[in-house]
Amino acid sequence: MLFFPSNSESPSHIQSHGSRRRIGSVQSLWEYHSRSRSKFYIHFNEFKIHEFNELYSMREVSCTQTKQYVNVNEIEACINVQHNCDKGKCPIKKTKPSLIEHQETEIMTAQVEHSENKHFVINTASFHDPFQHHKVAQTNLPQLSDADMVQCAVKGSGNWDRNHFGFENPYAAADDNNNDGE
Repeated sequence: MLFFPSNSESPSHIQSHGSRRRIGSVQSLWEYHSRSRSKFYIHFNEFKIHEFNELYSMREVSCTQTKQYVNVNEIEACINVQHNCDKGKCPIKKTKPSLIEHQETEIMTAQVEHSENKHFVINTASFHDPFQHHKVAQTNLPQLSDADMVQCAVKGSGNWDRNHFGFENPYAAADDNNNDGE
């Protein structure tokens, strides 16, 4: 059973009446009552599939103005998308309050601030139904084993550190009770 929150940003792969496949972001779930049974429909915003994004190595999609209702029985799969921060030129700002002992503090940590809600990439590295992700994204990327994924994560973390993408520890000041820097 699939559940779609009313403001879901997770596009669902949708099979239309015919052979054309569509991708859309579910906006709401509706129930129609008849004497014999109930039917469920989704209200969604259709997405347009674009070219392959070399930076992310993923297929680009964007939200259109087309809105439709579709019977939930026509949904083939749910796919995961990520915001295309490169296209949206999303800044990283210190706007997220840190938590210490489950309490918000005035110490701000860095987070991505999305500048728009239109451009996305299909996350072909998703662990949830990777076959459908590759099928929808029309990619020829190799399927990676768990060991390969771990190796990629270790290598990526090293690249992250080498390129100085790390952020300062927001807890460093709070942990240094005697202000000696240690």
